[in-house]
Amino acid sequence: MWYAEKIIGKLESPPVSPKPPADLPMSRAFMDAGIVAMHTNLIDAADNLMIAFRSSPYGAYGHMHRDQNSFNINFGGERIFTGSGYYISYGDEHFKGWYTHTRGHNSILIDGKGQMRGSDGFGQIIDYKHTTAFTYCVGDASQAYGDDVGLRTFRRHLLFLRPGVLLVYDELEAGHKAHWEWMLHSPNKLTIANSVLMGGNRKAKTRVDIFASTQLEMSSHTRFDPPAVNWRKHKNGGKIIEYPDQWHFAVVPAMPQEKLRILAVIQVQPANVPTPIDTPLMLGDTLVLTGAGKQVQVELSTHRPAQIKLR
Repeated sequence: MWYAEKIIGKLESPPVSPKPPADLPMSRAFMDAGIVAMHTNLIDAADNLMIAFRSSPYGAYGHMHRDQNSFNINFGGERIFTGSGYYISYGDEHFKGWYTHTRGHNSILIDGKGQMRGSDGFGQIIDYKHTTAFTYCVGDASQAYGDDVGLRTFRRHLLFLRPGVLLVYDELEAGHKAHWEWMLHSPNKLTIANSVLMGGNRKAKTRVDIFASTQLEMSSHTRFDPPAVNWRKHKNGGKIIEYPDQWHFAVVPAMPQEKLRILAVIQVQPANVPTPIDTPLMLGDTLVLTGAGKQVQVELSTHRPAQIKLR
């Protein structure tokens, strides 16, 4: 309705009456497009945690980005972890090398390389389950990087435990010992302390704990490469637009790995909740989330079949 009125003006006799989306599910998978949208509160955006996941058979041509198996997280209608960079001009260096490139998204690089441009750089949603308590989906981006890169497997499992825990479990394999880079981006400040990533937005705080099949190293920075330069001198209100720094986080194995498993535990909590976010515990193959009252079986060993299972 709002879109129709923007295009043709106010409707004197609207064909339908607007109503709140109370009867819609809190998650939906659009398998043909390769998108899964997950929510906690469709009625009140101020209290809604939204997670969007993309692994699309359409690939990355035209205005699409090379972001298969990437995800975005918003709370209260504001970004927490999302794709980064700026649209300055179609086809300029920042556009090609960051804004639409895999390195500007919450996905994976292998040996510093991202996904292919074009319809061949595709992904696919291969599993999806939804209940009121959780949403689970799997994306397969194993074909998105091209034969010359040597990537064999990139399957990403997302298990969203409502109201505020997202598990991101990755199966990675190459035909050689590869340098893997696992990335998160945010428009807001990120802090690493005691191997834990802390962040958030004005309405929520986040904690990210990462477990893996091997030792990892963490880093963060605020540099775009290529930089976000307003070379066209775009203006807003008569003033030349400036493109502020954003925050970029990465974990990499201490040594190159042929196979790798990574589990990220991302917890989101409203900023007005005074208690600290819980510390997740990994006991053998069991992830213990005391605050959420959940236990999840996760296989981090690369010598056994991949598995993530809610107990």
